[in-house]
Amino acid sequence: SYGLSAAYFLEGNYYVGAGMIMTSATETGFDDVSEFGFGIEAGKFIPIRENWYINPNVNFSSAEADFGGDVTNTIGTSQLGLSIGFGARF
Repeated sequence: SYGLSAAYFLEGNYYVGAGMIMTSATETGFDDVSEFGFGIEAGKFIPIRENWYINPNVNFSSAEADFGGDVTNTIGTSQLGLSIGFGARF
């Protein structure tokens, strides 16, 4: 798997971010599998202690998997969500 993401911070600890991921796998006796996905999100870091924060955000992601073989066999998914993260900054 390979992934790349970035975020841009605005005033007041708000941010917008985007990312993508590419995956490729081969197993003996099975067709090759590859996947490509991307996502975007916007949120805010809210400090609760010196280095600790909570992170409410809204996000959208979309991915498509190709299972290879003689017949095109792809599956795509998209999601829109709200989440709250918890973490530390140093």
